Amino acid sequence: MELQDTVDALRAHLQENVSLYGGQTLVNLVNQKGHEKPVKEAFEKYMAESNVPRTRYEYFDFHSECSKMRWDRISVLLGKLEEELIQNGVGRYFHLASNKPEPVKLQTGVIRSNCMDNLDRTNVAQSAIAKWMLERQLKELRVIQENDSVDNYDELTRDFREMWTDHANFISIAYSGTGALKTDFTRTGKRTRQGLLEDGWNSAVRYLKNNFFDGARQDAFDLMTGAWWPRRGWNPATLVVDRRPLIIRAPPYMLFFALFMTCAGLTLPRTSADKILGWLGPRADYSLFYYFLLWITLVVVSTAFIFIHGIDYVNWPRLLPPTDIIYYEGPGFRSAHHGKGLALPALEKAVSAGVSEKEHRRARSKKLDEIEMGSIPAKEHFD
Repeated sequence: MELQDTVDALRAHLQENVSLYGGQTLVNLVNQKGHEKPVKEAFEKYMAESNVPRTRYEYFDFHSECSKMRWDRISVLLGKLEEELIQNGVGRYFHLASNKPEPVKLQTGVIRSNCMDNLDRTNVAQSAIAKWMLERQLKELRVIQENDSVDNYDELTRDFREMWTDHANFISIAYSGTGALKTDFTRTGKRTRQGLLEDGWNSAVRYLKNNFFDGARQDAFDLMTGAWWPRRGWNPATLVVDRRPLIIRAPPYMLFFALFMTCAGLTLPRTSADKILGWLGPRADYSLFYYFLLWITLVVVSTAFIFIHGIDYVNWPRLLPPTDIIYYEGPGFRSAHHGKGLALPALEKAVSAGVSEKEHRRARSKKLDEIEMGSIPAKEHFD
C-alpha cells in the first residue's frame, strides 16, 4: 500500500517525537524475506525519503540472527547500538541528586523498536537494551564495580527478568489473548525447548482467537478509546446481523452438517437389511458407499471454499471495519496476500460482489487514513 501522504505523515510524526523526546533510533526487527519483506522495504523507503534530523534507522533480522536458539546473539544488536547509546545522548538517563536543585543528567533520546505486532521480538530487544542501560547506570553511580555485572546479583536479575516478562504478558494478553512468546528467554536468559513448545501452543491459540474471536475485542478498544463515535440513525442491529452474502455464510454450516452425517454413518447402528428390504430376498444388503461419497464430497468442497476465501471468515470489528484496507487495490497493491486464503481471481471477484458497492467505492476513491485507535478524526464518523 503506497499512499501520497505516507512520507509527510511519517516526517511529521518523527519531528514531533524528536521535539518531545530527543533523538530517535528506530530498530526494525522484521524478517527480510517472506510476507514481512514488504514491510521492511516500505519502512526503509519512507525513512530515507522523510530525512528527519536526529533520527537513525537500524535493521536487525531477529529471527535470522537468533535462529537455532542462538539467543545470545541479541548482543549483536547491542553492539550496533552501543555508539548511539553512549555518544548521542540516547543512553543518557534522568539523574536527580538530593543536594542539587537541577537534574544532574537528562535523557536526550530514545530507542524505538518494532516487529510485526510490536510485541514478542520487541519485548526481547527492549529488555536487552534496558539491561544494558541498567548496568551502565549502576556502574556510573558506583553501585557496582566497573568490571562487575548485574548477572552476578541473583535477586536483582530475577526481579528484572520477572518485571519484563510480566510486562510482556500483560500487554500480550490484552492485545492477542495469550501470554507473550519468547518469555522463557526474558525470564531465564536462555532459550529452552519447553519455551519453544509453549510458544507453539500460544501461537495456535492466537491464530484461532485473532481470526475467529477478535472482532469484539477491537470493538471494545475502539469504543473505550473514543476511536468510534455513534452517529445519528446508527442501528445497533449492525453489531449482530451478518450481512455477508449467503454463498459466504453457507459453507461452514455445510461443513459441520456433512461432518455430522459422516460421523453418524460411521457410529450409529445399522438396521438389518433383511428387515427393511426383506422383499428383495434373505441376502439383501445395501452399501454406504454413495452415502459417504455424498457427505465427504461436501466436506471437501466446503473446506476448499473456506480456505480459498479465508478473509471472508475472519471475525472483523464491526464498529470500525478496515474495509478500505481489506479491499485496497491501489498503488503498492500485491495480489498474493498473506493470510487471505488462496484468492482464486474468478471466485474472489464473484464473492467480492457481495460487499456493498458503497464500501468498494470508498475503498477505491476515498483518501485512506491511518486506521489506528484514535487516529481518525471524530467528524469522519458522522459522514
